[in-house]
Amino acid sequence: MIFIRKRSQSYQKFNDIEYQVTYEKEKAVYRQLALPVPVFDYIKDTQRAQQVRQGHPLTINQIVSQIIREHQQQTVEREERNQHENKTQAIGC
Repeated sequence: MIFIRKRSQSYQKFNDIEYQVTYEKEKAVYRQLALPVPVFDYIKDTQRAQQVRQGHPLTINQIVSQIIREHQQQTVEREERNQHENKTQAIGC
C-alpha cells in the first residue's frame, strides 16, 4: 500500500478544481491498486515532467488517465496504419 502525505489546503483546493474541470463529464471508479515499483516510478516521472511543462501540479489520477488515453490513441493509429498497409498490399500497390 502506498501512503501519500496530506497536501496543503490551497494545493488541495487547486486539485479539486482541476479535477472537476477535467473530469466533470466522466464518471469515476475508485479501486485500490498495487503497482510494481518501476511502473509507479514511471508514473511519478511523467507527473513531474508534466508539472514542469504545464507549470502547475497534476494528480496521479490525471497522469494515469493521460498515459492510458495516449496509449489508446496510439493503438488506434497503429491499427489504422496496419489496416491501410494490408489493403495496399492486397491491391498490389
